Amino acid sequence: MCKSIKAISRVKSGELSFCENYKSFHLIFNNIFLALNKTELKRLKDYIDTLVIDYLEHK
Repeated sequence: MCKSIKAISRVKSGELSFCENYKSFHLIFNNIFLALNKTELKRLKDYIDTLVIDYLEHK
């Protein structure tokens, strides 16, 4: 159980927070919850960036 969570960012549909105990990021988006370490969060960001670029290039 994470005892020390700091919110990094909040928007209407979700939140990104950091658990200092486990050094993990918690990403909540609508009804999806992901617990990610720093490497996994970076990979997810990179993947999402490619989706946006692909979408814009094919639009």
